[in-house]
Amino acid sequence: GDADLVARGVEQAAIGVYRSGRLVTVQRWFDWFDDHGLLQQYPAVAVLGAWIQALGGHAAAAERWADAAERGSYAGVLPDGSSIDGWRALLRAKLCRHGVTQMRTDAELALTLIPVGSLWRAPAQLLLGISRLLGGDLGVADDVLAEAVEVAQDTGATLAASVALAERALLAIRRQDWQDAAALVEQARSVVDTAHLEDCATSIVLYAAAARVAIHHGNRDQADQDLARASQLQPQATHALPYYAVQARLELIRAHLALSDMAGARTVIRQVDDLLRWRPDLGI
Repeated sequence: GDADLVARGVEQAAIGVYRSGRLVTVQRWFDWFDDHGLLQQYPAVAVLGAWIQALGGHAAAAERWADAAERGSYAGVLPDGSSIDGWRALLRAKLCRHGVTQMRTDAELALTLIPVGSLWRAPAQLLLGISRLLGGDLGVADDVLAEAVEVAQDTGATLAASVALAERALLAIRRQDWQDAAALVEQARSVVDTAHLEDCATSIVLYAAAARVAIHHGNRDQADQDLARASQLQPQATHALPYYAVQARLELIRAHLALSDMAGARTVIRQVDDLLRWRPDLGI
């Protein structure tokens, strides 16, 4: 019943336990705070909970936890040396509830408040790169994402590394550099497989990029495998993480068209329309 002690433990351990695959354990911790009406009292726990809810595709829960995180007060420094304002800014960028311009502002603020060496530094760099991409600054976006990969590899932020590599692959596809795209896809796939991130919602970006590359190189079997994996993740890719959800689906639509699968393309584009009703301001 010692909520202060539990909160300190969750702040220190939740992400590590989540990354180890013990999702039920982490969810039980967060449910305890929710059941006892403690979210606003412990905003750092609320930030972490909102982050996990978003990764699980639970948009309504993520928003509720994020609102609680904004209302609560936190004295002192968090386990990674950040202030609560840094974590809040990072969460706002992650959820992208107020459009691309605000996402970039929040990511930039997070980078000024989250210290070098923090596990949260790479996600902040990644989200800044994505905001640049969505804003149409593709060259700058690639540079920022390349730096995100380096920071993620240095701090062990495997999820951020996998997404940053997949995002860079999509940028390579956009400029028709299929050799670079293939290399980036394989790097991202290696990170995902090693860290067992195959079932994480963010991996839909990798599988969408991988399908595009496989189709370009005439590897239909690999394309079918990647499309199937992406299809399995689509229910988790909700407006909780709208840029991933829409971006990946647009690439899947292109993949279906390349395979002359008009019905598949129409099904996915209807999902995009639904997502854009929730989050219309997603830039390019």
